[in-house]
Amino acid sequence: MAGGTKVKNVDFARGLGQHKGVNTLTLSNRVIFTLAIVGFVVAGYVLKGYLTESSVFCPIGGGCDAVRKSPYAWPLGIPIPAFGFIGYTVILVLAFLRTLKPENDHKLLTGMLGMAIFGTLFVTGFTLTEAFLIKEFCFWCVISTLIMYIIFGLTLTSFLKNRKSANVKRN
Repeated sequence: MAGGTKVKNVDFARGLGQHKGVNTLTLSNRVIFTLAIVGFVVAGYVLKGYLTESSVFCPIGGGCDAVRKSPYAWPLGIPIPAFGFIGYTVILVLAFLRTLKPENDHKLLTGMLGMAIFGTLFVTGFTLTEAFLIKEFCFWCVISTLIMYIIFGLTLTSFLKNRKSANVKRN
């Protein structure tokens, strides 16, 4: 370091900077929060294309437009990315609240798991619709599906660890 100054374990914010023994539930929540931000941005970008009836950049050809123009992409007259936008928003807010309200951790994690289960079922159903009915894949939908699967896996793992540690504390 310049001037011989050494920095050890600088704590940039409360709970950050723990290099050894980082709580896996905290780390998992940070990853979930980050993925929810990415999902929110992806869903928002695609939703803008739906609402303005304009094409979105699709790195795998014309699948995004084919999916957008399909009647299956508008269940109950609602554009499919709106569901993702709302779902990612809920997960993002709940993950953020977990950092502020540790006393409500189990309730917040239960809400996150519920939304992740719904989201996983939803994206799986839509991916099957893309494969078998639309016969095209939207790149951004596939990315959103992967994000939701990872969020579900991390949330379920966190929920089970949280429940296990709560049972240990009771005994």
